[in-house]
Amino acid sequence: LPMNKHQTDIAFHMADHDDTGDLSHMELLALIQFIIREMIEAFVQSYYELYMRIYYTVDVLGQILADPQNIRDYFQAYHEAAGGEGQIQLSEEDFKQAIRDAVDQGYLPFHEDDIQLCFEIIDEDGSNVLTGNEVEAFIHLLEALKEYLQQLLEVFHEIFPEDNAHAECEVLEGGHGEPGAEEEVYPSSEVGEVEVHEGGEMTKAQRIIWDFKTWLEAARYTMYTLYYVAYNPEIAAQVVTQVGAQFDEDGSHRIELDEFKELVKAVAGEYSAYVTNDEIEATFHAFDVDYNGGLDIHEGTALVQAVCKEFAHTIADALYHHYTYLNSELENLGATIDNEEAIADEVNSWFQGKDSITWEEFRQAIEYAINQGGLPFTVEQAEATFDQLDTNNNQELSQAEVVEGLVQWLTSVRTLVGSMVTAYKEVFATTTEEIEEQEETEAISQQIPYYEIQPEDESLPAEPVDQFRQRLYYVKMIVEEAYVIYHNDEYVASQIPDIAHELDFDEDGKIERHEFQALVSMLSGQLQLPMNKHQ
Repeated sequence: LPMNKHQTDIAFHMADHDDTGDLSHMELLALIQFIIREMIEAFVQSYYELYMRIYYTVDVLGQILADPQNIRDYFQAYHEAAGGEGQIQLSEEDFKQAIRDAVDQGYLPFHEDDIQLCFEIIDEDGSNVLTGNEVEAFIHLLEALKEYLQQLLEVFHEIFPEDNAHAECEVLEGGHGEPGAEEEVYPSSEVGEVEVHEGGEMTKAQRIIWDFKTWLEAARYTMYTLYYVAYNPEIAAQVVTQVGAQFDEDGSHRIELDEFKELVKAVAGEYSAYVTNDEIEATFHAFDVDYNGGLDIHEGTALVQAVCKEFAHTIADALYHHYTYLNSELENLGATIDNEEAIADEVNSWFQGKDSITWEEFRQAIEYAINQGGLPFTVEQAEATFDQLDTNNNQELSQAEVVEGLVQWLTSVRTLVGSMVTAYKEVFATTTEEIEEQEETEAISQQIPYYEIQPEDESLPAEPVDQFRQRLYYVKMIVEEAYVIYHNDEYVASQIPDIAHELDFDEDGKIERHEFQALVSMLSGQLQLPMNKHQ
């Protein structure tokens, strides 16, 4: 973490919410969580940008190499424009200018250093003149580069798979597939692991799980779309351009405050009543960095990215807490079902010492619960429940019948909740096999220098694909572990006393600024966060 003294002071005062001059355990907890989150975002953004650069380069090279003759004709045209005749002969400067022109037109994703390196590689005879044979070497170089980058893309897809993309698009467009599918019986082939009744129709529980998983996929698609915009300034700028054109009433190419208020109300829709003018104005002024009273394309892009990131985080947090709640309930249901003796004791207390109750007594108890306790139940439903529990049809319910019925009901609820947890794992979670594979490669991965390059061919510097795969697996593992830690308040809070004790050198129960500097140094080593003293 490259932080100078001024930046360290700023971080300390930001963390010191109560302005006491020292950090409490909760303030330290919040600070560490903030740093972890920033680390996650930095990792994700840097590797997403790397992926997009590779993807774009492969796409462009694929178009160029679709017909190599176009490359030969391109250099031939430059040769003739320079007054040459016959076979291609281009000077170093003419070659570089031809490549620069191709870069400017979007045909090649090269930088100036790439152009120089490229010429040095293909100028096999060292004559500083590009011949026809060397043009062929240039084509082969592009083919080798495309093949190598394609392998890196495959590694990305292997480690970060994006399954069901087509299904996600359908979900976003509103439905289970084709129009009108809501009214149709779901085909058994699309139910997955759930058993289907004869005739291919889904039970109510299966319908619930289907709809729940569809909702999860829609939430995932929305979240990933928001993250995509948040980490892709080009896309965010397109959003600003499209939306801004609708609200830039004076044609100034800036969104003034009044126009911004109208934009917020239109976007918020029915929720606009919950957004105050003060909040709108504060947001506007926060992003009007040049204080000229209007948001230009750059300020608008920053605003869109920030809003998308915040909404994506909100969705991710809500989904995570819902998942942990379901997982906790699943464990509780399992413990309850396994303790049938406790269920029998509870039923015995309901029966108040009686061995059985009649339908009339059962009905009176239900009516009392409906009238006094607001039980969402009808007498008709109560009668159907009574008949279902009365397995021997003697018009009475014994304690054993109620216990058996409760266990069956709790089991069905556990199955339903378990299916919902499984749906979360299928849509979001890493599989156990992948986690185990990460653990097996962790020791090797940690020993790989972060930016080490070991070219197999001196003419084409490249990191070996296997090494790149291991590095990417390691990064994925770090991010996933950090997410788990970030959402586990109890775990992080449990570490605070030890951290505080380790840093409280003078043992006065406080973390002063010089002790805080030691914390920064510790995080710099463990999390590889480059902070200088200022930060």
